[in-house]
Amino acid sequence: MRALGCSKELVYVEACPEGLAPGHRSCDWLEFDEFRTASLKTRATFDMDCPSEALQLTKISHRTFGVNGCGHRSTYLWTCQGHALHADCTWVMNTDSVRREEDAKPSQSPEPETSPSLSL
Repeated sequence: MRALGCSKELVYVEACPEGLAPGHRSCDWLEFDEFRTASLKTRATFDMDCPSEALQLTKISHRTFGVNGCGHRSTYLWTCQGHALHADCTWVMNTDSVRREEDAKPSQSPEPETSPSLSL
């Protein structure tokens, strides 16, 4: 669905829980970018085994986002099969998830063990 007004055009999609048909009362209308962001967080939450609240999204281009969270960093690509309103679209991880040490410190050599000394 498209909405026009105030020199803006917004695209809305009907988002339904898994298994429910469009038009069901549990479905909701979301602005397209909001829908894409929500679906990206759902996908990245699974891929990174990280709660949605801990994820940070960075828009790289219209079809590409970077996701950071729980020590992981990945790039996702919005990919569609089909055309226009009949397209089946999803986020696809475009890189291997990279594990990052968030507070990495240079490795330090352990202190050498010393033997107790005796004083006479």
